[in-house]
Amino acid sequence: MTDVFSGNVGDGGDRLVCTFLVVNVGATGRLRPRKEDSGSSTEDATIARLPVGDGSVRDGIEHASSSGQVDFSWVADEPLGEESDFCDEAIIAYAMVETTSREDPPNWYCCAPKEEDRICHHFPGKQFTMYEFAFREAGIRLPFNSFQMSVFKWLRLAPSQLHPNALAFMRAFELVCQFLGIGCTRALFFHVFHLQRSGSRGRHSWVSFKQPVRLFKTYEDSVRHFKNRWYVVMPITRAALHSLYYYQRKPNGEETLMSKIPLRWQRDHFDLSTAHYRVKYAMLGEEDRLAYKKLVDYVQSFSLGFWANRQGVPYLDEAGELITETRYINTKALLECDTEEEALALLSAMPNARDRVLKLANQVGAPDRVPKKKKKTVARVSETAGDAGAGPSQAASVIPSSPPRSNPINIPDSSPSPAASPLHKRKRPAGPLTRSSPGSPNGPGSYLLPPCYVERSFFKAEESIVVPAPEAKAILDQDAAARRKDLARDIAAVIRVMETAMVMTDTSVSTASLEDALLQVRTEKERLSKDLSDYKEEHQLQEGLSQKLEEVEKERDQLKAAKASLEEQVVDHQKLTEDNAGLRAQVESLEGKVRPLADETEEERALGSRGELLGHIRTLNQDLVACFKEGFDNAVEQLGLLNPELVTAGSPYNCCVRDGEIICPFEAEEELGGEEEEEDEEVLRAES
Repeated sequence: MTDVFSGNVGDGGDRLVCTFLVVNVGATGRLRPRKEDSGSSTEDATIARLPVGDGSVRDGIEHASSSGQVDFSWVADEPLGEESDFCDEAIIAYAMVETTSREDPPNWYCCAPKEEDRICHHFPGKQFTMYEFAFREAGIRLPFNSFQMSVFKWLRLAPSQLHPNALAFMRAFELVCQFLGIGCTRALFFHVFHLQRSGSRGRHSWVSFKQPVRLFKTYEDSVRHFKNRWYVVMPITRAALHSLYYYQRKPNGEETLMSKIPLRWQRDHFDLSTAHYRVKYAMLGEEDRLAYKKLVDYVQSFSLGFWANRQGVPYLDEAGELITETRYINTKALLECDTEEEALALLSAMPNARDRVLKLANQVGAPDRVPKKKKKTVARVSETAGDAGAGPSQAASVIPSSPPRSNPINIPDSSPSPAASPLHKRKRPAGPLTRSSPGSPNGPGSYLLPPCYVERSFFKAEESIVVPAPEAKAILDQDAAARRKDLARDIAAVIRVMETAMVMTDTSVSTASLEDALLQVRTEKERLSKDLSDYKEEHQLQEGLSQKLEEVEKERDQLKAAKASLEEQVVDHQKLTEDNAGLRAQVESLEGKVRPLADETEEERALGSRGELLGHIRTLNQDLVACFKEGFDNAVEQLGLLNPELVTAGSPYNCCVRDGEIICPFEAEEELGGEEEEEDEEVLRAES
């Protein structure tokens, strides 16, 4: 089912001169460029209002450029010279770009470019170019998943800048990681794959991948006709748009739409060497290292593939052994699966598959180019196969099981040297069965049967089946009785084989048993799935409880520390309480000593310290002494006036008459009082 989407595309005035064909999933659409209808526009209003501007948006940076202004001198001639085949209306395109049901509206549209457009050109608005190979052969679907986005962002390359083989490697890597149950991470991918660039003299084209340790087969050594099969893709719904773009707020408050990955060809990637994009083993995390080991172990468990010609006849070496080579993950077979379930089933069967590697004589070296010693081997192999030229090929085809390769990682090159593989020509020899060598895995004395299952057309109708002359002579030399005896024995053997085959292939028995076995497997699978789900829930619960336990233990330690601190504070508080009680008693004692009397004056109550009190007492003492002296002097003066002849010399105011003598009784006391005054002065100085 297809819908036509026509109108203006782009926000800067640029208009794509074509009509867009929106293709629903499952449809193969015809990309038909038509003349633009300038009078109508059905562009989604949500898309139209987005502030993208005229510039190209790439790698999170807004660049003001267009196809006519961008410098493509760094691009090689091939991408610049390849016009899209879909400019021709008669060519059908595979446009299954997303996985939705037919009833759902499409999220993306595909349109044909103009004849002058190239894969590396910058298209207006939110359009970007994609090769048909990415969707048809590689099986990539929009929107890109997180792994694909991380690869494009890390490489700083648009999806169309990667070679088709690189896209095939990416998709196969995802499927293998899903099958093995390992993380599909960018670090692991770029440890398995390194970069390989094409171009010369500073001009670049497509970027592909190579493997330092080979684990995957290349999709095709030379992918044909992909360069001209490309078209333009654009998101037409909000969900599709948000899968590729995000809003970035500028300092002035304006929001600009920026791309999450490069969508247009750019040169930034080539500014750095290919070594910059590698991930060494030492740079891998623990999970990625375990995943890499699991991936290598899986590939090393593959049985060997054997060389054979078009008729399925395997090649033998000079010792009569099958010529084999190391097998890798079959990328092409994996991507040719219609569903992920088929791909996972193929990966499950891949280690034990007995793959035939088609080799032509010109691929491994013609017999006339083989050294003389090995020419004899070729002749011996041909003679062993028989000398009846028109008969069917009966060379060895039963492949002995080969042991898995052992670690360490040492994957040999799968391209054998012509000199090391002497092969017979591609004619089909006939004759007796080929006896295996004494060193064969099947043991000495065993015979290799012709490949009648591998090649269903082993005996062709146009070919006559002949009996070798020695066999015919031996039959004719027998007498009738011996011949009848042999025939009876052989007929009985054939009947036993038929009966065995009928019993072993009885559908009534085998189908029921298979159904029962399948039911048991499904029941066991459901039980294991439920157990796994319960285990995951219990594991998550246990992790949560463990985390809570750690938090509780941490809180307990904190509370213990707080308790110890509080106990120390309590001890200090008790000590302070005891000291406080003693101080209170001292204060009460001192307060009792300095408690004011009932008849104290306000001036006396204002004296707050012993020093002030002593100072007041001293002042009063001095005033009293001065008063006594003044009274004594006044009395002496009065007596002198009344008794002019009165002798007053030698009678100071502080003397008295004792035993008829004038003495000073206070001299000793004054000395003692002087010492007390000095002490009082020291106390006053200390208090002040």
